[in-house]
Amino acid sequence: MKITQLVNQKLIKTSAACLVLLLGLNSLSYGQFVEKKKTDSTKVDSVKKVKKEPVKPIQNSIVKVVKEEAYDIPKKSFGVQVVPQLGNPLLLEVSPFIAIKLGEKTLGGLGLTYAFTQTSVNGVSTNASHFGARTFIQFYPTKYLFAHGEIEGMSLEQVNATTDPNTGLTTSTSNRETILNLNIGAGIRYPISSKFALQAMILYDMNRRTADSNSELHRNPVFRVGLTF
Repeated sequence: MKITQLVNQKLIKTSAACLVLLLGLNSLSYGQFVEKKKTDSTKVDSVKKVKKEPVKPIQNSIVKVVKEEAYDIPKKSFGVQVVPQLGNPLLLEVSPFIAIKLGEKTLGGLGLTYAFTQTSVNGVSTNASHFGARTFIQFYPTKYLFAHGEIEGMSLEQVNATTDPNTGLTTSTSNRETILNLNIGAGIRYPISSKFALQAMILYDMNRRTADSNSELHRNPVFRVGLTF
């Protein structure tokens, strides 16, 4: 009987010790779990507090260039052309004109011409004024180059000067002659802005009559420069 009581007491003590040990282990593991959770929440908060800086847009630089439309044939244009010719005779010709677009690559126009010449013969200089009108057509195979053809009517002033050998006085007489020129050639057009363009051309008079400078205004070939707007 006593032996049975002793065994029961030992079992009770052993069970109590195991229960205490189990409770201790449970409390220890729970504390570690709570500590780990706090650490993880701190990391999440620190990550949330980091702010992303906005990405700045890239600004492209704008380069100012002549518009592509400036190279196209204008629907209507005005301009002036100049023919400078140095030597004897001295020539300065000015020709304003107006032109309109006739087709996709064709331009036609009308113009007026005024020319001043100074000729020196045997030390005697004479001045003359010439005027006329012309009609022309231009064909543009490219944006820059063009073929040019025109018919020009001119009223030329011919001045004859004579010097009296006795008195040394010089007298001059003048008359006018109307001529018709047929000029063909080629040129280049180069836009310098959306409204202005430079022109240069070389022409040849197909209706050249004589090499006499008194009855011809130009020498072949004829060089012209101009400005259109």
